[in-house]
Amino acid sequence: MVMISPPLVGLAPAMHSMPAMADIWKNIRPAQKTTVPPTVPFLALPTPGSELGIRRFTDSCPTFPSLTPWGGSKRLLLPKLLPHLPTSLGGTVGIPFAGMLALELELYFNGTFQEGTDLLINDLNAPLMLLLWVVRDPQGLHDILTILNDRRFENTETAYYDVRETFRHRRLYEYDQYAIAAQSQPRDFAEPAAEFYYLMKFGMLGIHRVTMRCRDPQHFGHPTFSLPFGWKGYEDKIKVWDVERYNEDRFLANHAMLQGAQLFIGSYESMFDGITTGDLVDKSKNLFLWCDPPYDASELDYMSDFSAYAQWTLAQHMRHLDHQRDHLGHLRFALSNSNTPAVRALYD
Repeated sequence: MVMISPPLVGLAPAMHSMPAMADIWKNIRPAQKTTVPPTVPFLALPTPGSELGIRRFTDSCPTFPSLTPWGGSKRLLLPKLLPHLPTSLGGTVGIPFAGMLALELELYFNGTFQEGTDLLINDLNAPLMLLLWVVRDPQGLHDILTILNDRRFENTETAYYDVRETFRHRRLYEYDQYAIAAQSQPRDFAEPAAEFYYLMKFGMLGIHRVTMRCRDPQHFGHPTFSLPFGWKGYEDKIKVWDVERYNEDRFLANHAMLQGAQLFIGSYESMFDGITTGDLVDKSKNLFLWCDPPYDASELDYMSDFSAYAQWTLAQHMRHLDHQRDHLGHLRFALSNSNTPAVRALYD
């Protein structure tokens, strides 16, 4: 389901009461313990300067340039989504739920993004944003491709679980570990970024799964990457993905789009706050928000378990943004979600 502004203007402004929605939400998986404290600041990852001499990728991009498979990716839905989106975007484009950027890459390479468009890319998934940060940087890009040529990144079950264990010990889902990125260089994170890429590439269905209840005692109580190896039973799906360790064109395509983009690690609420206060955007410019949250009633185990209450909260934030339209300049937005009774009740 896709909701596009300005039709959202016509929605009833009254808040939905939580008790009235209980019958719709009763079958939705309850919220689990969050893996990120609610007081985590909104982290801006440093932007490289022009002195780096970035080479722009101008060749034809891969058929689908996302770096890895990703649970919830919009790659297969692009034919349905694109007709609902503007054919030209300038000013600022805000992306509070980054994922693997399938739609954004399509808009970049089909010419929808005008020259000089400011991209604000955010996600609460710290390893994901660190991967994008490394790929954006020329030296980081070189380093991660070099690291992925190492034998330990072979497409085998033994290699996979060895890399997964190394990655687990990095504790990258805990704020005190990834906050140092704000004072670091992308190349410092090339190795953990390579590990995260590899785990997503060869893990089951590209599902990003993190648990607090790891069976291994040394990880129990810590947010821990838990995706098993392989695509057994899903061989028809993996055929569309190259089986080599990496596709250089995909890395170059992402590197090109990320030039000039501002990258953030934080909640979508933090990005919305920065938009409404004007700290992140120039209110005199056009602003387009593409909101692609974790699906309602999903069976996938996302890092920031997006519960029924989280869906309700997001709907209220979207209404608030809609009511702030006159104060935010030329604001437009689109939001996607699964077509369920709960979601329809939130937005109808």
